[in-house]
Amino acid sequence: MSTCPVCANPLPADGTPCLQCAWSPTAQPSPWAGPSEVGPAASMPVGPPSPSPYAPGPHPGSPAPPPYGYGGFGFNTGPGTNGMAIGSLITSIGIVVLTLVTCGFGAVFAPVGAVLGHVALSQIKRTGQEGRGMAVAGVIIGWVLTGLAVLGIVAFIAIGLTSSGAD
Repeated sequence: MSTCPVCANPLPADGTPCLQCAWSPTAQPSPWAGPSEVGPAASMPVGPPSPSPYAPGPHPGSPAPPPYGYGGFGFNTGPGTNGMAIGSLITSIGIVVLTLVTCGFGAVFAPVGAVLGHVALSQIKRTGQEGRGMAVAGVIIGWVLTGLAVLGIVAFIAIGLTSSGAD
């Protein structure tokens, strides 16, 4: 009586496969099978590779390694910053500079920054993006500059009316 080379159980005498592991004495090993895939070692479970004595291990106090898949360095997984909020802040600050350079004429465009900020706030509320602070700053700067422009126009008209009536 012979024994199975895989599980070491007795083989049936009629040449049928092993009752324990289904190894067949008539089965030919694959021509591509390596030495570990033929014989008793083929049925042994393969565990994790043993650590190399030369490979450095984790240092005490070091952060845990990242999980498998995406999300390493340079990958932003959040929803990002709202582009309208960035545009609102840049437009409002640009209009302040334009107003100073053009002696107040740039304030005519001040509501643009405020309106962009309001649109950004509604988008941020709907999508959950970041940039709420930039949108609020754009709204505040835009409306303050618009109010100053309106006061300037009223003052200009009032001065013009009082100076023309004095002649």
